[in-house]
Amino acid sequence: MSSPNIVFGTDGWRAIIGEDFSSQNVQLCAQGVADYILKNNLGSKGMVVGYDTRFGSKTFANDVAQVFAANQIPVFLSSNFAPTPVISYNVITLEAAGAVIITASHNAAEWNGFKVKSQYGGSASVDVINEIENNIREFISDGKAPKLISLEQGKTLKLIQYFDPKTSYLEHITSVIDFNLIKSYPIDIAIDSMFGAAIGYIKDILSGYEGRIEEIHSTEDSTFPGLLKPEPIGPNLRELRDTVLKGEYAIGLATDGDGDRIGVIDNTGRYLSSLQVFSLLTHYLLETKQSKDPVIKSITTSKMIDKLGKHHGTKVINSPVGFKYLGALFMENDALIAGEESGGFAFKGHIPERDGILSGLFLIEALAQTKLPLSDLLDKLYELVGPHYYDRLDLTFPERERPIIEQKLKTTKVTNFLNIPVSDFLDIDGYLYTLIDDSWVLVRFSGTEPLLRIYAESSSIQNVNRLIGEARNLTGI
Repeated sequence: MSSPNIVFGTDGWRAIIGEDFSSQNVQLCAQGVADYILKNNLGSKGMVVGYDTRFGSKTFANDVAQVFAANQIPVFLSSNFAPTPVISYNVITLEAAGAVIITASHNAAEWNGFKVKSQYGGSASVDVINEIENNIREFISDGKAPKLISLEQGKTLKLIQYFDPKTSYLEHITSVIDFNLIKSYPIDIAIDSMFGAAIGYIKDILSGYEGRIEEIHSTEDSTFPGLLKPEPIGPNLRELRDTVLKGEYAIGLATDGDGDRIGVIDNTGRYLSSLQVFSLLTHYLLETKQSKDPVIKSITTSKMIDKLGKHHGTKVINSPVGFKYLGALFMENDALIAGEESGGFAFKGHIPERDGILSGLFLIEALAQTKLPLSDLLDKLYELVGPHYYDRLDLTFPERERPIIEQKLKTTKVTNFLNIPVSDFLDIDGYLYTLIDDSWVLVRFSGTEPLLRIYAESSSIQNVNRLIGEARNLTGI
């Protein structure tokens, strides 16, 4: 048996389809999860299995179901592709031991992935993932093959049953969002589903809504035509921007390949960064809910969150990147909202997991509550916390050079950027430099792709670009 390099990053294991990502290796991962479930006496609760619109996802989901069933673990297998937060929520309604979701989220079309969710509906903890990885390594080293039965056998033995994950999720979301408020102030909405798993969800939730709703890229397509990858960031949302401007829509909302992230175009056609969106959501929830519950943010997110925390008198807690960290802090602190730079946000009263669909609905609710254009809400936010601009640069590099780059970042003492002194330094997840004017720059390796990422935020876009440039010089790439 070959020895694949199966390593779970910030959100599951991802690999190229047909290379490392094969049925054989997916079955190995499923056996690693099954061994964990059985060792912890959770087998009788069963596991939920879901998948997205990517090439082969349904087949890989069947592989997982067949392994679980062969290990006498009941399987709730999604009857159709579904967004990650929808499958995650059904872990709660089905009282299952957790879920496996076949998806590579926002990665390019040639990738697929294997996400693991725990019984609370959020990303599996670091300890759980470590145990699953150890199980997989031991299985490979022992030369064993995963247990496997056919789908038909699994169904005959009543170990595999299909279910529709959509119904319970839609019912739950109506209890989280103020739909009477939304329906009392209908606005026109453009949606870009990016050919992904969230196709039709926002339209279905807003069924009977009097505002216009136009959805683009709303057919299942595993090649994500016209997109480098289904990631809801500015360069990928030009068609959504054009749709907003042409149709004079109040807001444009985009969900990524598996529906757990959100991208936003405002009424002027401007792309709002994930940091702006997180800050708008945080301000809205703190103000309207009059909550003092903590806010959880990854180290890649905005200083605006810290300023909003001070303004509203609530605690802000920093986290490493990845919802296996943010989700744990979210639950531990009974938080109001948690967010990261990727555009993924979790909300009180829901699962401790990113949900791009719910994020979009909260923005629609905010527009109904304030009766202001989205561009005005951003202006008002800046009046409170000052202007903040942000960008991110993704760099590819030969994998053999990673130790050299890491060593350079680890040993180089940086005292300033742009001749502005560094006031604080953190290395809990990458290398984060905060300057005395509250600008910051972060250099870190992606946990899901072979990339080095440079993030920066400052009071002008010119400073952001210069910060990224100086940080790139630091890496030598």
